[in-house]
Amino acid sequence: MSSPATDSMYALQEIPGKGKGLVATRHIPKGTRILCEEPLFAIPNVMDLEKRCRFICQQVDSLSNEQRQAFLSMHNIHPFNDTEERDIGIFETNSLPAGGMPIPHTRAIFLEACRINHDCKSNAIYDWNTHIKRNTVHAVRDINEGEEITVSYVVILKTRESRQRTLKNTYHFTCRCSLCSLPNEQSQERDRKIAQIVRLGEFYVPKSTNSPPQALGYVDAQARLYNELYQEDCGHPYSYQYAVMIARAHGDLARIRVFAQRVVRSFVTILGTDSTESIQYANMAKNPASEPKLLSSSTRWKTSVNDIPQGLGPDDFEDWLWRREPVAALAQPMSPPSQSLFSGFADLAYKNGIDAAGCFQSRHSCFLAEIVETLVPHPLDLKIRDILGKTVQLHFYTKGEGTELEPSQYQRGHTVAVLNASQYVFEFGPRGIRQTDLEMTKVNTIAEHGLFCINLSTYPRNFCSSSC
Repeated sequence: MSSPATDSMYALQEIPGKGKGLVATRHIPKGTRILCEEPLFAIPNVMDLEKRCRFICQQVDSLSNEQRQAFLSMHNIHPFNDTEERDIGIFETNSLPAGGMPIPHTRAIFLEACRINHDCKSNAIYDWNTHIKRNTVHAVRDINEGEEITVSYVVILKTRESRQRTLKNTYHFTCRCSLCSLPNEQSQERDRKIAQIVRLGEFYVPKSTNSPPQALGYVDAQARLYNELYQEDCGHPYSYQYAVMIARAHGDLARIRVFAQRVVRSFVTILGTDSTESIQYANMAKNPASEPKLLSSSTRWKTSVNDIPQGLGPDDFEDWLWRREPVAALAQPMSPPSQSLFSGFADLAYKNGIDAAGCFQSRHSCFLAEIVETLVPHPLDLKIRDILGKTVQLHFYTKGEGTELEPSQYQRGHTVAVLNASQYVFEFGPRGIRQTDLEMTKVNTIAEHGLFCINLSTYPRNFCSSSC
């Protein structure tokens, strides 16, 4: 049952279009444990179907009248012809995992937690706490008084189409939450970032032993993308877990401590201080040297916990933590003739043709920049630096999402020119350039001196003439 200390946080109310749900009766800060609930009854998944169905009905029959009425008032998406089918349908509709992750071997009914409705942009998360044998619900962001408490019934890192399909097939409803109702262009932007996060996870696992700098770079990119999508969230603990693994594999105790602290901070917010994960990583952060060495461990990055730098600014500390390569300073300004042909990012029109001062810009422009870093290889995102030294991001929304370019083309120090470039205000992330036409993009593989040794004759005539 729910903890008495948390009863005043919410009330069971009718939600338009959803049936009953939990609504906050006061402000609930991020990280608050909203619920800590024992199961009404639990059913092992390892039973054969006939025995499992019989066991469900026996458990329902053993409930008190009050408990049975509460159970029978729950939603049922399955058709039924008798009380046995009814009870089984209610259980299958509402039961939650109760142990045995990642594949739950037990599912259970919780009178409070099972009432929480779905939202793809949920404000809470539920989890089975194996340490205390309870289902817990925590606020993943601040929840206002009168706001419905929601969780996501599906994995959050899914595209809109995938979420809608899963919810329709499994729960028989069409989600109309704020994320599912985004305009197509914004939804495409979000789905693209989700695809990048998932793909980066596929990249860094095999690289963690043989190419740790590259693997850590992929984890860094994954964490940054996640933070852009979930700005109010507590970070992506699983990215930090992989960062811990990479640091452990190469003897980097300093980074193990910092990454483990971030894992703890995330897990404490979403699972609580008494969760198995929070306890495990808190111990690791306290004494990284006590962790057993991995089979493929090395001393390639050997550090001690005393090697964590002090006094760095936030950006410099992140650069140290993720082992980011420093960006070389501009060697010399571009010559005036070249500056007259190429635009800096600040000079570009906005996507809607209105600049920052509200003036319409009709002039075509050719944007020239030096590639600083490949943020994500697929879909391709590049960090680039314009002729005035400003760093921005170039996102490829072409048909092949940047795969039309060979990796050897977009290396650090190479230059890229974009005809008719414009500033694009992204919904999830900073302003940048959204490139949809590869014909309007040219990459010059100049690596030694970057964009300051550009031979303008190497660019098609329309690149230069259109910008004048």
